[in-house]
Amino acid sequence: MENAATYPKYRWFIMVSYGMTSLVSAIVMIAPAPMVGLISKSYGVSVGQATGLMMGSLTLISFFSAMGGGALIDKYGYPRNAIIANFMMFIGTILMPLAGGSLGGAVVLRVIQGIGTGLLVGCSAAIAVMWFPKEQRGILTGIQGMAISLGVALAFAFVPVALSATGKWSSAIAVTSIAPAIALILAIITLFGPKAPEVAEEHLLPSDGKSDLAVAFRQPVTYVGMLVAVCFYWIYQAFNDLTPGYYSIDPPIGVGYGIATGSQLMGIMQVAFLIGAFASGFVLQKVFKGVAKHALLLSFILTAFFTFSVRLPFVYGSKPTALVMMILIGFFMSFLAPVFNAFVSLHYPAHIAGKIGGFWTAIGTVGGTVGIIVGASFLHFSGNYRMSIAAVSVVALVGLVLSFFVNPPEIFGGHSKNAKGLSIDK
Repeated sequence: MENAATYPKYRWFIMVSYGMTSLVSAIVMIAPAPMVGLISKSYGVSVGQATGLMMGSLTLISFFSAMGGGALIDKYGYPRNAIIANFMMFIGTILMPLAGGSLGGAVVLRVIQGIGTGLLVGCSAAIAVMWFPKEQRGILTGIQGMAISLGVALAFAFVPVALSATGKWSSAIAVTSIAPAIALILAIITLFGPKAPEVAEEHLLPSDGKSDLAVAFRQPVTYVGMLVAVCFYWIYQAFNDLTPGYYSIDPPIGVGYGIATGSQLMGIMQVAFLIGAFASGFVLQKVFKGVAKHALLLSFILTAFFTFSVRLPFVYGSKPTALVMMILIGFFMSFLAPVFNAFVSLHYPAHIAGKIGGFWTAIGTVGGTVGIIVGASFLHFSGNYRMSIAAVSVVALVGLVLSFFVNPPEIFGGHSKNAKGLSIDK
């Protein structure tokens, strides 16, 4: 029977390091978003094209990186993956001014950044299984959600200041390399700490000659989870990448609040996302009694309703109303990733949690990439953001339907027990 004493206290430093890496991945991902108007002018392309190239290139390469990241962390552990991931994000960020005059060069650096962001973004379930007892795993997945939202909020708050100070969008991005430098130092420190403990598997597959991974990929919920991840990343990437331009660019393309106000609204949304991610573990266990599908249903339906509302004149016509709506979007959207990552850590064998989590995240990033491309295409051809934002709401409704089928794979223990011995995910 596992208990917290089985795991070294060093796990809390691992949590800090992983949280910082997650924060950095969010900063790296979103930094160009508030400045897409300037980027499009500097390269002589449309806002939609600039969004697709600068944001889509990172999310596309993250698919391949995340696909391998889960397997690599299962094999080599957290420290080595974290060092490589943060080094790639640091290099891709600090060198941006050197490629500022070349769109191709900027895209190459975004690809380098994407390799770094993908390596660990889908590994929270694996890290939770390796380093934390079962009753504490929701804390790590929640911390990752908090860190990502905090990173996006910091980017929206800091990038306009850096732009004002440097006068160039590429230099403003380079200034944010401070964050991956700090995360890289923390990752290097973890290399010299104790190794993750070896603990007994919590889900035992009957001995029938089949590997756990092969069996996992025969379970319908593995593919349902993949599709839920696609919906989440589509919603998260598309809304965060498109909405800054929607609020900041002048009509008829956007609302016309300006970069500063648009960034403030997005930053406040991320604070709400942070609070929601922190609360998600408590809500999952205390409110929904560990039933992941119920938390997902609530999150998807409210996300669909609130994201659609930002298109309405009575919302964007009033800054206070727009502010309230962004808070609601951030809070309820934040439940999605921590809940499905917690589902993996609770219901799949420990030695394949990284592979399953990495697979879900990798396929999910395809949804993020497609979401950006679809949104950018709607923006390019329609000349405004209305259809792009409506697409996000439609995908949230698809996620709502899929959530009804998120049930634990019975072959790995069916209805697992939580820390208090209560059946979860009925």
